[in-house]
Amino acid sequence: MTGLPGAARVAAFGPRQIALVGAGAGLLAMVLAASAAILDEPMIFPSLGPTAFLLVAQPANPVNSPRAVVVGHAAGLVAGWTSLHLFGLVDAGSAIAVGVSGTRVGAVGLSVALTAGLLLGLRSLHAPACATTLIVSLGVVPRTREHGVMLGAVVLMVVFAIPFRAAERRRVASS
Repeated sequence: MTGLPGAARVAAFGPRQIALVGAGAGLLAMVLAASAAILDEPMIFPSLGPTAFLLVAQPANPVNSPRAVVVGHAAGLVAGWTSLHLFGLVDAGSAIAVGVSGTRVGAVGLSVALTAGLLLGLRSLHAPACATTLIVSLGVVPRTREHGVMLGAVVLMVVFAIPFRAAERRRVASS
C-alpha cells in the first residue's frame, strides 16, 4: 500500500542510538510496571511494549504522535469492548484460560476489523492498538473500569515519552 501517512522510513541506528532506544523503551515500560505494582491496576500490558519502542525509536513518525497513540489505543479498547458485548463474552472468562470458542473467533475478528477501520477513519495508524483490541476481545481484561485504567496508562506513557520527542526535534533542527 502506498500513500499511507507515516510510511516507514527506517534510518540506520549506530551503537549509541541502539543503546539509547533500548534504554528509553525499557524505562517507559518500567514506569508503567512500577505504576501497576504500586496501584495494583492493569497499567502495563503487552501492546505497550511495541508502543514504548516506537515512541523512542521513531518519535517524529506521525503514527507515533501522542494523538495517534492515544486515539489508536482508545479505538482498540472500544472495538474490543464492543466485540465482547456483541458476542456475549463479557463473563465468559479469558480465552487463555477457557480456550477459544467459535464465538470468540468471531469476537476477535470483529475487534480487529473495527480497530483497523477506526484507525484508518481517525487517521491514527498506531498498529499496537490492534494488540490492545485483542487483549480485550480475548477476555484478558474484560471490564470497562480496567479499560479506563489502560487508557490512563497509555496517556502516562505518552507523557513520559515527551523528552524523546523533544530530543528528536532538537536533533533534526541541528542537522
